[in-house]
Amino acid sequence: MKRFLRETWELWYWAMFCPSRLQQRMNEWAPAEEKDGLRSDTHSWLLLLLPKSNRFIAQFLLLIFLFSLPLMWRIALHGQALDLLLVLGAIVTAYSIGILCLSIGFHIPLLVYLIYPVNPQIYLIGLDMVQDILLPFSQGARGIFLGILALSISMGFGRWLANIERIFLARNVIAIGGTLSTWLGSWLATQNWYFALSVTGLIGLLLLISTYTIIDETQIIDFTFIGLVVVFILILMLAMGIIRAAFVGSSMGIIMGGIVESIIGGIVGSTVVLVPIVGGFVGGSVGSIIGEIVGSIVGVVVGVVMGVVVGVVMGVVVGGIVAIVVGTIATLPLLFFLLICWIIAASISPTMQNTLAIITAITLTALGWHHHGWVSFLAVPVTLISYYRLADYLVLTLIDLLLAILLIKPFQHNPVRLLHLLPPYTTELVWIPLLNHDRILAAAFRTDSSATLATFQKMQASPLPGLKVTIKEALPQIITDQLTVIENIYELIAIATPEHPFLPLLAPTFYQIESIEIDKQIIQTVSSSNNSLFRIWFIFTSALGSIITGVILVVSTQLIETIIGSIVGSVMAGILTSYFADKWSFDIEDGTDINKLLPRLQTVAKDVDAALKAGNIGIRKRALEPILTYLLRLQLQLPELGLTTRAIKRWQPVLVRWQRIIELELQEQQQQSQDELLNPFQYGNPLRSDRANLFRGRQKFADEIVRLILDRNRPTLVLHGPRRCGKTSFLYNLPRLLPSSLLPVYLDLQSSAITTDEAAFCQGLIRAIHRDSRSQGIELPVTPTRQEFLETPYITLEDWLEQALPRLGQRRLLLNLDEFEKIGTAIKEKRLSLNLFDELRHLIQHYDSLAFLFSGVQTLDELGPNWSSYFISVVPLEMTYLEPDEAESLLTNPDPEFALHYDRGIVDDIIQLTRCQPYLLQLLGSALVTQANLNHTQLVTPDLLQAAIPEAFTNGEPYFTNVWTEFTGNNPAEIIAGQEFLLELANRLAPGHSQDLTDAAIGRLRRYHAIEQTDNGYVFEVPLLERWVRERAVKNSNY
Repeated sequence: MKRFLRETWELWYWAMFCPSRLQQRMNEWAPAEEKDGLRSDTHSWLLLLLPKSNRFIAQFLLLIFLFSLPLMWRIALHGQALDLLLVLGAIVTAYSIGILCLSIGFHIPLLVYLIYPVNPQIYLIGLDMVQDILLPFSQGARGIFLGILALSISMGFGRWLANIERIFLARNVIAIGGTLSTWLGSWLATQNWYFALSVTGLIGLLLLISTYTIIDETQIIDFTFIGLVVVFILILMLAMGIIRAAFVGSSMGIIMGGIVESIIGGIVGSTVVLVPIVGGFVGGSVGSIIGEIVGSIVGVVVGVVMGVVVGVVMGVVVGGIVAIVVGTIATLPLLFFLLICWIIAASISPTMQNTLAIITAITLTALGWHHHGWVSFLAVPVTLISYYRLADYLVLTLIDLLLAILLIKPFQHNPVRLLHLLPPYTTELVWIPLLNHDRILAAAFRTDSSATLATFQKMQASPLPGLKVTIKEALPQIITDQLTVIENIYELIAIATPEHPFLPLLAPTFYQIESIEIDKQIIQTVSSSNNSLFRIWFIFTSALGSIITGVILVVSTQLIETIIGSIVGSVMAGILTSYFADKWSFDIEDGTDINKLLPRLQTVAKDVDAALKAGNIGIRKRALEPILTYLLRLQLQLPELGLTTRAIKRWQPVLVRWQRIIELELQEQQQQSQDELLNPFQYGNPLRSDRANLFRGRQKFADEIVRLILDRNRPTLVLHGPRRCGKTSFLYNLPRLLPSSLLPVYLDLQSSAITTDEAAFCQGLIRAIHRDSRSQGIELPVTPTRQEFLETPYITLEDWLEQALPRLGQRRLLLNLDEFEKIGTAIKEKRLSLNLFDELRHLIQHYDSLAFLFSGVQTLDELGPNWSSYFISVVPLEMTYLEPDEAESLLTNPDPEFALHYDRGIVDDIIQLTRCQPYLLQLLGSALVTQANLNHTQLVTPDLLQAAIPEAFTNGEPYFTNVWTEFTGNNPAEIIAGQEFLLELANRLAPGHSQDLTDAAIGRLRRYHAIEQTDNGYVFEVPLLERWVRERAVKNSNY
């Protein structure tokens, strides 16, 4: 029982203050069907209409009963026995309204209670008022019929839109069409504008609530069927002769009740399971009493068609009660009128729809106009203040201030516990941030990050600006706290990884797969939240201004005083709005410091990680030193980044802490190094321009390229050679090898994004030109949009070139297409067409400022007739080995701080082993440094060289395997023959296989410089490859 009563209290409290917690409970008690692995939210109307949860219905009914107790007590003391029917009507109405909006349904009995003491004969007065408004029965019936007909059409059209998944349009058609239908029917029935507009406003309000509560992508009501049922019910009621008094008494409610009937009756008529709940409750418990009012005929219908009659009875009762409430609100004294405005606004606040608040304020003002006149405008500020819970905010502000004091010494209360006394635990309806909420949240995170994270995520999910601003106010401090508490270098490195326990959840945008670009605004600022807060403060201050105006109106009837009061109220509203807008624009932080500094620190963490992964301690030390320098410089640059004083104070401890950790790691590396040699050699990736010390030779290739480009024939150049011979490194370093009159542009065709389609190729080419030109200080036109390339790729390319090339002056563009064979692959796979060849040929022939260099393993002739026929004037340039003096320079002086020395003859031995092949020189050089460090020596001896060769074989396994599998043949038979030939050659054995296959394999091996022919027969070009074949190669028997 205690649990049941607690859950009953929570049902009301959560419905009014914590709607997400109520939604969570409804999802647990009556989970929706799973669709595509997801479950939609369970709506309260499903729980009240269908047998989803009897416990929920019982708790809801208990709350309605409790709210009805004051009315019962009032009737018992001052009313008549017949007035108790008003209680039953209020309960039925509360249940029906609760189906549409749970929080409003709770308070229907309370509204009736507030109305009843003013005039205990309110029920009879309401009937008289309605009967006075109504015209003859035939005219009313005609208006109702036409209104229901228009309503049915609107519902049918909405049903059709919902079926085609145009949910947004369906909602608007139903809301707008239903409202207009109500206006049409009510005006035709009464020809009274005041009545028609009042009813239309109320029905429009309920329609707006119901459409956004009931209709969604997973639950679509059959609106056409409902509309037809409504018409059938009304005709049935008229045909069966329900007494005119009942009809007149609920005429206003029939129009509104028609909507309720349509929803409830339609569901009842089409859902058998509704009968035990609603039919049993209403038909069994209330049906006999209601039958006394609407006539014995209804009781007969209840017994015949339970579903239809339930809809009718509830529609009549609900309509009558609503008619009474609406008709009486306007006649209440001002204080009671404003109190009802407050209750209604507070009840719709959990919907969190600003439009609904405005509609409610206008509707209530219109209702009060006839009786109160201008003073009815007080309904606007009262409604808005209640809707936005500004009174709650004042109470929460006092609590917030008290809790902030408790954080100060000597109190030192646990901030995690204090946090649970504030939103979102006490209320989720916070439109304005609390002054100290962010401080308490940050303090709680420092105390217990894991426990506070759940609160953070709950606040983050709030749709209202108050909690969102609190999050963004606290987020910079929370993040800097996380960055400051790191204890070692490994925790520092974790800052840049998605595996960090908190940061990816606090700032997920910074931990996406895509690389982080510091110069971009990565996370959204709170400008939108600030705008929302500004609007709320404007409403609040305008409300205060309106109150002042209303007070003056109440105490004065003079026109001049009224005008003065209006001016005073408006001026005060403007002053308050301006004040708070300026204050908040100064105080609220926009996360700019996170945008500017967190990506930089993530980059630092990644650089530290890369530095520590270096195989050589000397490289680690050299990599950590500039990082430390960067952090020192960044600390000095904080004021120049446009940060506030508060932000600078927050981030300085972070930078100081990181500097200290990196300094400790640098000291650790220095202690471990013990004069360990720096390993500068790089054999894994191409050498970019920043590794110029390792790039040797190739000047003659650059000179030849210049000569050929300046030739009148302007031939197309094809740079070819075996893999790992340095072609890509050469292209990377072309800018420093070529004269300034040539501007090289590098385009890597290994990127799948370039060869996706022709639009991607053209766009990628322009972006590469734009990038490399900018690196040389040349600004070219803006790159066209992706859509322009998709529509006309080649026209867009040529139009851009026509604009860009004149800006180069006398310079020429050298377009270097690396791995150009990928174009042929894309054409075979139908991703590109032969039109690309036509376009490239056109550019070569007609654009004098453009020159093309294709780089790859094969020549154009080897690629097939398409290439050789499209590109006729072609000059091949084969790249193989370095010159001996270039190789010696690389081995002995790869870096200014290189301290390794070679014993006599060792350099010559290495040159002979590698034949000056660039990759093998880097590979063997790296292995020599590693062995020297292991042996604590700075001299390479013959024994050290022999020890380094096996390590080179292991590290260079991908290269040797590629030679073994790719260079030995074009098909499986050739590959086997080629591998056998190399094994026999390496082991000095006589060949014993098919001569035809061997000749083909030999031709391929010679083409790719694996072997060469001498006077004594075939030999390996590179002795180191021969040794690998002899010691490591295994013939692949799977071919």
